[in-house]
Amino acid sequence: MDKPVPHRQGLAASARYARWAATLFVVAMLAMLLQDLYYTRQESREHARLRAGELGELLAQRTAGRLAESERLLQGLHDSVALQPMQQDGQPTRAESVRLSRYLAARLQGLPFIEHLEILSLDCRPIAASSHSADMPPRTDVCRWLHRAATGQAPFTAVSQGPQGPELVQAIRVHTASGETIGLALSHIRRVALQNDLDRNLPGAHGETLLLDQSQTILAAWPRRAIELRRLEGVMRPAQVFERHDNTLLFVGPSLIDGRERFYSVQPVGNYPLVLVTGIDANDLARDLPLRAVSYFMGWLLICVLTWLALRAHLANLRQTEQLLESARRIREGEERARLALDTAPVALLLVSNQNGRILYANTPARTMLHLPGRDGARDSQVMDLPFVLPPVDAWVRTGEMVRDREVEIVREDQSTLWVMVSLQPALHHEQPATLVGLFDLSQRKALENELEEKNRLLEEMAITDPLTRLYNRRHADQVLRDEIVRCERYGQRLTVAVFDIDHFKRFNDRYGHQAGDNVLLLVGNEIRDATRQSDTGARIGGEEFLIIFPCTRLRDAYTVMERIRQRLAETVLPFTERRVTFSGGLTDWHPGDTPSSMLMRADKLLYEAKVSGRDRLLLSQEEA
Repeated sequence: MDKPVPHRQGLAASARYARWAATLFVVAMLAMLLQDLYYTRQESREHARLRAGELGELLAQRTAGRLAESERLLQGLHDSVALQPMQQDGQPTRAESVRLSRYLAARLQGLPFIEHLEILSLDCRPIAASSHSADMPPRTDVCRWLHRAATGQAPFTAVSQGPQGPELVQAIRVHTASGETIGLALSHIRRVALQNDLDRNLPGAHGETLLLDQSQTILAAWPRRAIELRRLEGVMRPAQVFERHDNTLLFVGPSLIDGRERFYSVQPVGNYPLVLVTGIDANDLARDLPLRAVSYFMGWLLICVLTWLALRAHLANLRQTEQLLESARRIREGEERARLALDTAPVALLLVSNQNGRILYANTPARTMLHLPGRDGARDSQVMDLPFVLPPVDAWVRTGEMVRDREVEIVREDQSTLWVMVSLQPALHHEQPATLVGLFDLSQRKALENELEEKNRLLEEMAITDPLTRLYNRRHADQVLRDEIVRCERYGQRLTVAVFDIDHFKRFNDRYGHQAGDNVLLLVGNEIRDATRQSDTGARIGGEEFLIIFPCTRLRDAYTVMERIRQRLAETVLPFTERRVTFSGGLTDWHPGDTPSSMLMRADKLLYEAKVSGRDRLLLSQEEA
């Protein structure tokens, strides 16, 4: 009998261990999923219990607040001046009843939860009402409140049977100054206001909220169909009590309406003879539990299938490992020799498949240049399978374009750019068409070119700009004026120039120093830039003399701009000097045959006349004037 081969014994042991590991893994996953479902169910029940207590307390406080506000209204009504005729005479006249009814209606402004107010006499007949006539039949249903033995002026709350069913009423006795009871003031609470409070704070799709009096009469409820019962029959029997203190009860038990088990909170409504019952169904807070259970089961089945497939693949791989190791060793030796030759190349080289556009190989310079993933392990392997995304070179590879020593700016994967010289050469990889991409880094040369271009731009800007005010200088302004006059002669357009200088600038400079003078020049330059258009040209043509060229602008429009500049400067007080800046100037427009010199001479003449006539003014050319 043949002896077993050692590597076959190792294969059997590895297969046995793999089967045991797969079985334990599947069982452990099932246990974890079941535990998660259990804890989720417990959390939903705990959340339902807390939610019932919080919602019940909120609704009880809100209802108690409404009743307290109604009590304050009744207290204020008893002490009001409007009731003094009744408190003095005992029975008001018809006119006094009408005035009192209007007063009651006015007191209801801003209290939408109170339906109406009314005042009854000793014979229970309405004397005044906020929304009803005083000729109403006696209110026999509330006579017992008026004549009951209790005394005092504290309001009391009760439930009365109205035409639409039970209604919540608050009452207070009306006394004379000597303490004699002469009537009763009633405040009728809107049931719809109490119902709206419950509708705005729903206890869930299968929850339950009831507002009851001491006789278990239903005043408001959610769902609303519970109101049809009018009164609860029986007593709620808790299956488990969680909390009991200060007339507050928190328990789980069946409903008296539909028999459904819920987490209930029984809260007293302040010191009033009312109680608020709030029930939360734990299933409302765990609606996704069945779906989660199904998802967990499907996921567990998927894990079982994947585990079986992985086990099967593992066993197949064990059989092929020995052959693959030998084949890999031989392939690796050949790749090492080829890699050594390519890594010594001075350019970045990539081999890209023409079929799927993926990188098959990249040497070390290519990995560094394109920020490709680093080498894997100690074998320094450059073999890879990555998408070749390198605009615009990837487009050339896809179209098969022949490229030789072409300079282009490439965009790398991290969106950074790089100037390179590109060459493309057709090649074969495992008998499949491919392209050998060569990249030579031109970044240093391009950086030097950009630096030179930027310096040339700065030199050009310095050549036409005044270094202090950052306005244009005299030479650039003369060139712009010549170009604009040529344009006017060709197209017949309008052109206006303004020449002005700062009044008493030398005196200001001598008195406050050159730094203050520079600040004045900077202020004038900033105002020129703020007030003129981008198409206008502002220039400093002398020490304190300025020129503004207004293309396609009438003389009057340019005058408006210059006057705005003059006024803004006159309103500005310079720091440390308490002085304002004024200037004098002249404006002239272009006429056929004008030259730059003739226009500037007319403007200078007007500037001189403005100086002579008192300074701080602008003069126009004689034609426009």
